[in-house]
Amino acid sequence: MDKNRKLFGRISIFDVIILLLVIVVGAGTFYKFRSEQTNVEGGQKPIVYTVRIPNVRWFTLDYYEVGQRCFATRTGEEIGRIVDVRSEPFLMVQQDMRGNALLVEVPDKIMIEIDVETLGLETDRGYYASGTFELKAGSEILLTTKYVDVTAVVGHVEVKQ
Repeated sequence: MDKNRKLFGRISIFDVIILLLVIVVGAGTFYKFRSEQTNVEGGQKPIVYTVRIPNVRWFTLDYYEVGQRCFATRTGEEIGRIVDVRSEPFLMVQQDMRGNALLVEVPDKIMIEIDVETLGLETDRGYYASGTFELKAGSEILLTTKYVDVTAVVGHVEVKQ
C-alpha cells in the first residue's frame, strides 16, 4: 500500500472492501432465496388439503361448490379446486355459573370444511401448492373463490395416492 492508500499503486483498498461486501451480500441472497426443489423427486404431485372456515352463517355454504377454483388472495395465483364441502354446527366454549367450561352450539352458525386438490410440490420442508404457496397444518390462509374472500385455517395436508 502506498501513501494514497492504493494497493500496487492502482487499486484502492476501499474498492476492494466494497467489492468483497457486494460478493458476500450476493452469496447471502443466493443462499436465502435458492430453490428448495432440488431435493424433490418426481416433480409436482396431486395434494389434497382441508381448510376450515369457522363461525359463518348457514347460507355461506351455498358459495362453495365442488369444482370451483380457489386463489391466494394476496398473489392471485390458483391454489386448487374444491373437491368436497362439508359443514357441522359451530361450537363455542362458554363458562357456566360455576366456572365450568362447556361446549355450546351457536345458533345459526356453522363451520365449513372444504377439501381442495392442487398440483404441488412435496419437499423436506413442507408442501407447496402451485410450487410456491406454502401449506402448513394450523396456518391461516386468505382464500378467494368466485364469490367470497375469507380467512381459513388449514386442517391437514396430504399427498394423494
